[in-house]
Amino acid sequence: MLAIDAKYKVLVPLATSIRAPKRLLHIVLIAAISVSYQASSALEEFSDPLAAINRPVYSFNKAVDAIFLKPIAVLYRNVTPRFLKNAISNLFSNLDEVQVVANDLLQLDFAQAGRDGGRFAINSTLGVGGLFDVANEWFGIHKHNEGFGRTLAHWGVAPGPYLVLPVVGPSTLRESGDAFFEFLVDPLRDQDAALEDRSRSVSAIDSRASYLILDDLVSGDEYLFVRTMYMQLIEYRDSDQAVSNNLTDF
Repeated sequence: MLAIDAKYKVLVPLATSIRAPKRLLHIVLIAAISVSYQASSALEEFSDPLAAINRPVYSFNKAVDAIFLKPIAVLYRNVTPRFLKNAISNLFSNLDEVQVVANDLLQLDFAQAGRDGGRFAINSTLGVGGLFDVANEWFGIHKHNEGFGRTLAHWGVAPGPYLVLPVVGPSTLRESGDAFFEFLVDPLRDQDAALEDRSRSVSAIDSRASYLILDDLVSGDEYLFVRTMYMQLIEYRDSDQAVSNNLTDF
């Protein structure tokens, strides 16, 4: 397995927490992990039966990012005041709590569902609709990340082959269900279509702007680099979850 520089290990759980709206950003977040290239075969560690499809899709995603998303994200970063960017990030993080609670319940983790539901209620009220993360700052209720892929992993579903989705980005067969699940439980889904579209666009731009600083850290074959890092992150998350599940037996 490729070595991960110790100073970046803290980013591993952070990277695996990102789901559909932000998964286009895996390339830049994963790039923050330092890889030791001891041999070229190291990058071929993970099976990639869909490489003939994945590589063209990866190139397409990179072009879309370079032409559309990144320039807008750069402009957003440069002209938007920090307090407003923080409020926007908090708002979408709060909306994300809906699918987090749903996945807590699907994992039968009712205690965590209660904490996450409480966090959502506090930030939606005292936090002015989620613009301020008062649940964390005042009550110490930290953000907890879940996704449908993690729920499937909880019940023993294997990741399946590596898969690059158009626009969405790096995934696996198991993780690819995240976007559809989030769509089903999206609190904005039944609202005005134009409002929903604008909200998703702002969320994507805000997320992309957050990781602009990491853009130049990918080295070597980008496709192999991102694939290997993504699959290692999935392994790390799954093994960590397996340990957590085993601890509940005691």
